[in-house]
Amino acid sequence: KLHKRHINTSATFRQWAIIDMDDKHVRSALRISPHYYNTEQELDALIDALQG
Repeated sequence: KLHKRHINTSATFRQWAIIDMDDKHVRSALRISPHYYNTEQELDALIDALQG
């Protein structure tokens, strides 16, 4: 869904971050890394996509 909207993300799984994931009681996480060059419109599109 996010990829179709040209929103880049990456997945992190427990085997790559065992201590952190176990402390948080999760098995995976979605990484979204906004940066200074992202526009306000791009951030709004991300928020809309996550809510939708």
